[in-house]
Amino acid sequence: ADGNVVEVRAGPGMSSKKRSRKLPFGSYVQIMEIMTIEHRDEAVSPSKGKKKKPTRRGLIRGRLDAAMGEGWITLSESGISGRTYAVHVEPGSYQVAAPSVAVTSSLNLDSERLPGDDGTIRSGDCIDIVALRHLPSRGDRVRGKLATGGWITVLDGQNGRELARPFRRGVYATVARSTEITDGVRRATIGKKRLEAGRCMQIINTVYSPQDGCVRGQLSSATGGGWVSILDKTDWRIHVQFLPLGAYQIHASRSGEPLHVRMRPGGCTGNSNGRSSASGGNLRPIPAGSYIEVVETTYIDRENMVRGRLLSGGWCNLLDTLSGIVYASPVPTGVYITTDVSISVQTRAESSTSSGTDNLTAGRSRSLTGAATAANTTKERSQSLTGAMITTASPSSAESNGKVKTLPRYSTIEVTECHFLKTNKCVRARLASGGWITLINATGGVAKPIMVGPYVTTIPYSA
Repeated sequence: ADGNVVEVRAGPGMSSKKRSRKLPFGSYVQIMEIMTIEHRDEAVSPSKGKKKKPTRRGLIRGRLDAAMGEGWITLSESGISGRTYAVHVEPGSYQVAAPSVAVTSSLNLDSERLPGDDGTIRSGDCIDIVALRHLPSRGDRVRGKLATGGWITVLDGQNGRELARPFRRGVYATVARSTEITDGVRRATIGKKRLEAGRCMQIINTVYSPQDGCVRGQLSSATGGGWVSILDKTDWRIHVQFLPLGAYQIHASRSGEPLHVRMRPGGCTGNSNGRSSASGGNLRPIPAGSYIEVVETTYIDRENMVRGRLLSGGWCNLLDTLSGIVYASPVPTGVYITTDVSISVQTRAESSTSSGTDNLTAGRSRSLTGAATAANTTKERSQSLTGAMITTASPSSAESNGKVKTLPRYSTIEVTECHFLKTNKCVRARLASGGWITLINATGGVAKPIMVGPYVTTIPYSA
């Protein structure tokens, strides 16, 4: 890829012919096969025109479904710290966000609806999805197969709307005063231990238990193993809260030093997974106030540290759970009040803002809360894998992305996810009602969040 969009090539090798089509940020694709290749870059010095020593890197390549016109794209650089170009839309537990969702007997949208109550899932209902499939010719939809049988529409890419939202895998923090960890998936199984509020854990799988009315999360062995309740539908109580992925803003450190991203280009030293904050590797500073895009989080229990893997590659500290130091915080989701005169809502995630005065620049960020040529390519291994994915490269130019409406000042909106587009230097947000807006640009935020936390009533109670 050229760093701005995801290229489509005719074959798995980087020397194969380029397709005319390029995939901008937020494009949904269906991957039919995955292959790891070794790619060699021959860098040319721009001043002398001399070739430098070629570098080698592993690339994970994916073959597109025929409905997307065939071709291959780069999904990520191999290893645990490489750059990400597309992320997997994972199966697992989901909660319905639309007022109601139809359940059909097969993948086809025109297939027969299941009879009776089985044919409709209502807002707030939790479900398990075991497979996902992208339908580009049917409104750019992503369809999910239910564990209980039948298919539903999970994502409406044409209108930028989520009909069901996943309980994601990653780092969670306890919010209840006391949270029980059990041995088995059922809540009634023997308890292992209890955790007080504010403890972090790594959840690697989610399952909905209809007998208990709970969404349950499986903890990684590194954080002790076991199962925990994420959401209890019997009283709508939230036991643990997900540390979101997407746009984060770097905080100023007490020493004034920038936050460093640690890269792992070679073998791991000092830690087998290379994610430890104490591990070595090349360093890249990020100044305070800058925005980053986090695509994965991990909790290092022995260091009491939550770390995030960046879209551009590498890992950085996000939260020290022992001292309470916050190195970077996510751009808030939730309810906002718009403050700009008017805000355009588009159906696509990519920004229509070209580089220029509308961009966030280093040192001017605003907080809402205060040359290489491809050479030889060698196939190493191949495996069969299917799944829906969403591209994460940001767009290189201003292009129409389907404006659907304009929001006047003081409109109330709900933001469900935020992403930082580095090329356009802005933060884009998905609305619960469908569509995307530019939430943060060079002039600041275009909407003010209604923050969670303690409130005091101001209107006297009257019987």
